[in-house]
Amino acid sequence: MPQSAPQPTDTLSLKPEQVSSASMVLQQLAGRLQQQRADKILDVGPAYQENINFFANRAKQLYVCDLFTRLHQIKNTEKPSNTQIWKELEFPSNHFDCINLWGLLDHLTDEEALKIVQRCKKLVKPYGLVLVIAIENALHPRNSTLFASSPEYRLTLRSLPHIQLPFFYRPNRELISLLEPFKPIKIFRHHNGIREMLFQRSAHSR
Repeated sequence: MPQSAPQPTDTLSLKPEQVSSASMVLQQLAGRLQQQRADKILDVGPAYQENINFFANRAKQLYVCDLFTRLHQIKNTEKPSNTQIWKELEFPSNHFDCINLWGLLDHLTDEEALKIVQRCKKLVKPYGLVLVIAIENALHPRNSTLFASSPEYRLTLRSLPHIQLPFFYRPNRELISLLEPFKPIKIFRHHNGIREMLFQRSAHSR
C-alpha cells in the first residue's frame, strides 16, 4: 500500500467540549454486539469511565489497554522504542468480538498504524468488529483528545492535557486502504469534523 505523508499540526479551531454528535456508528455497533452476544471487547483508548460504562454492559468481558498513555510515555523517553507498545497487545488469536481503536490511528505513523491493524486482524474473531474514529485536520486542538460516549449514543470530544502525541491527518480513502484487511460496513462524516468508521473482519481472512 502506498505510504501517505501526513503532516503534524497544532491547529486549534474549536474547544474539544464544543464538539459533540449523535453517533450513528455507536448505535450500529451496540446492535451488532447484542446480536452476536459479544464475549470480549478490547478498548485501546484512554481509560475513561464513560466509555468503560458504555461497553462493559455490552460484553461479558471488557479489556482496557490505554495505548494513548503508553505512547505518550514511550515517545517522551530518552530513547523511544515503539516495539514496546506492541507488548501491550499480547493476546491469543481470534480472541475479541470487537476492538475499539477510537482515534488512535490519528496519532500513529503509517508504519505504526499498519502494525496495529495487522495486530487487530490477528486478535479479532472472524466477523469481529473494529471501531475507528478520526477527526478532520482543521478540528485538531493543541492537546491530545479522547472521544467520550454516552448512553444516548453521543460522542463528545474531550481534552487530554496530560498527553502529548503527534497528529497525522489521513483522508477517508487512506484510512480505508490502511484497514484493507477489514471490510468497511459503516462510514459516517459529521459536519463538525468527526468521522466514524466501523469495519468487520471476513470469515476467511488470514
